[in-house]
Amino acid sequence: MTEKEQLTHKIEKESAKFEALLNVQSNRVKNKFISGDLSGLDSVYTKYMDAWEQKLQDVGRINYPVAAQKITKVALVIATVMIYQDGTLKDVEINSSTGTDELNAGVINIIKSSAPFDAFPDAMSLEVDVLHITRTFYFRPS
Repeated sequence: MTEKEQLTHKIEKESAKFEALLNVQSNRVKNKFISGDLSGLDSVYTKYMDAWEQKLQDVGRINYPVAAQKITKVALVIATVMIYQDGTLKDVEINSSTGTDELNAGVINIIKSSAPFDAFPDAMSLEVDVLHITRTFYFRPS
């Protein structure tokens, strides 16, 4: 093999490694995690979150958990909701609860009944593949 052929072979080999690395990078899912205070977020996220929370509240009023109507003290359920760019629900996880399994199931039902959510605005879609929203659901005695 000539020196030129050796150099060409080495360049092709390194190029293949670099291309493989780029493919791995481009196939990674871009996640964004939102919880707590929204004041530091870009306005595109706060607008999305406002609409998302309003939808949950509207659906929650209609599908208020029966278990919540029976509680005698405030109950909290902390859940993480995962949403794809097109607004479809990826998953729901209950992170913590002071309520019952029935109340946890009620929160999951509210979230699933609210889906699909709005698709991400273009500015969000460029940055995020899956949005993870952690929220506290408060239930007070009647």
